[in-house]
Amino acid sequence: MLQYLFLRLAVFLARRLPERWGMAIAPWSGRVVYRVSPVAKANRDNARHVLGPEADPSQISQLARKAFENRLLNYYEMLRLSDMPLEEITRRMRIEGTEHIDRLVEEGRGAVITSGHMGPMELMIHGLGSLGYPLIAIAEHLEPERLHQYVMGLRVAHGFNMISTRASLLNVYRRIKRGEFLLSALDRDTTGTGLIVDFFGTPAWVPDGYARLAVRASVPVIVGFCRRTDDGAVAKIYAPIYPDKSLGKEEAVLDLIQRSLKLFEAAIREYPEEWHLSTPIWQTAQGRLAPAGMTQGEDAE
Repeated sequence: MLQYLFLRLAVFLARRLPERWGMAIAPWSGRVVYRVSPVAKANRDNARHVLGPEADPSQISQLARKAFENRLLNYYEMLRLSDMPLEEITRRMRIEGTEHIDRLVEEGRGAVITSGHMGPMELMIHGLGSLGYPLIAIAEHLEPERLHQYVMGLRVAHGFNMISTRASLLNVYRRIKRGEFLLSALDRDTTGTGLIVDFFGTPAWVPDGYARLAVRASVPVIVGFCRRTDDGAVAKIYAPIYPDKSLGKEEAVLDLIQRSLKLFEAAIREYPEEWHLSTPIWQTAQGRLAPAGMTQGEDAE
């Protein structure tokens, strides 16, 4: 209950605070939280993999700290976006590559749109929703239920449906087959059923649900990412990636994940300061490999 009350208070303050103050306070708060949060260790490990083994410790810390700044900015925007007019969201959010989605809409075909914890992701979600696409999103179920419902309400204000990870996958499958678009993450597994896949040259634990749904429904995966600009944000939508029907089911799932991550990895390499994932995906993979007595080389095969 305290989390729910704190969130209500945060929303109240965020919507009444001058935006220029909020945009200054949020990254400052991120720097403060970075110093005390145990999650910072995961951010440093993620930054180390992005920068490579030759990276200087100061570079790693700087990138990890920047991730916290962007994470707090994203939270601040989430608190405000549901109350923001569509015209203002459209002004701030430029989306490149919507022709790929438009083409699928014309064909009556659904797809899985996947991205990661990069840039102003909440603004990108609301921006896509404002364009009128038939969107659905799966979100981690929060406790207590009152908190979950309130967060869901904040995130669905501009034209898409959000469902819990507890929802029936059969329902999601049917909606995609009817031509809807599922929004899903490709860098954070919230179900514990992901896979170990090469990412930045090292095994990482990543979600596989979006790829399994795409293979089962015979629909493409569309990868996108978002980054901040001086006047708002820009999102890039890549061309659809279709399941390889010449492969077996498990091979096709793995192939889709690898091709999706390749695009996302290139985006992170270009804008590393925008990636703010606080889940230790490489450490998780190492922990899952070790009990089985496997080596990284064995997994890569």
